[in-house]
Amino acid sequence: MFKRTPKDVRAKREAKAKQVLQVELLHRAVPVVQTPEGLRALSKEQPIAAASVETYLSSKFKDSLGAVSDAMVELADSRDPEELAAEAYGLYEQFRPAVPAGESGWGAAGTLSWVKIRKLAKEK
Repeated sequence: MFKRTPKDVRAKREAKAKQVLQVELLHRAVPVVQTPEGLRALSKEQPIAAASVETYLSSKFKDSLGAVSDAMVELADSRDPEELAAEAYGLYEQFRPAVPAGESGWGAAGTLSWVKIRKLAKEK
């Protein structure tokens, strides 16, 4: 038999679903919210669609996206979650894109070497 969820329980669920949480990622607090698809980062107070992230990454990495993604998974799998959390920023500093002289900031175009990422995974 089907029994409707009481209004007060439904209201509590909806309120919790809209609660903004903070996830630390590379020494930055990223606002996230629970969605039916899982946790999603926010942009201008709206959950970011996974498809838009995939499109963005594809535009930046082009044909190398698969290799970069595989290398990142290999690197993440090479460490325990606690180790990875503690080492994440240091690892990123070792493989982050090289930015040409005269360029600066988060939007600067650079070249990411997935070979470096794989090397870091094997060093563990």
